[in-house]
Amino acid sequence: ATPSMSRRIGWLVALALVLLGVAHQRARRQVRSTVLRAEATAGATAAADADAEVAELVRAVRQQVASVQKLSEQGRAADAEIEAALHDAQRLAGGDSAPAGGRGCPPGCTEHGNCNGLTGECTCGLTRKGAACQTPTMPACSLEAAAGG
Repeated sequence: ATPSMSRRIGWLVALALVLLGVAHQRARRQVRSTVLRAEATAGATAAADADAEVAELVRAVRQQVASVQKLSEQGRAADAEIEAALHDAQRLAGGDSAPAGGRGCPPGCTEHGNCNGLTGECTCGLTRKGAACQTPTMPACSLEAAAGG
């Protein structure tokens, strides 16, 4: 149940990032259209309307970024809860970090991936790669870049 839950969270984060990209593209098209209309009419009212539309689009994109960040934080919190529950269950059962006959995963695996204790492999979501899922596959779409710009 744990890897499935983490996968769902990963898919939700990936979907939120796709939606953010779509919203960004739409905002660019609307801004371009508004600017072209403002240039065609060349009136002060049209320019003020364009500024208002741009401000509204910026506000909408910022709200989407905040939603994606909140979703990402919820995913990290859920991962931490799952990891703690697994750790507690293993401790209560007297188990080690890997089941009998199994192998442990690379350090840091559970930060961005799912550890298969039997094989010792770390399974990464769509936005990560590496032995412990330590490398983002879409750095241009990272939340830090979106929040800063």
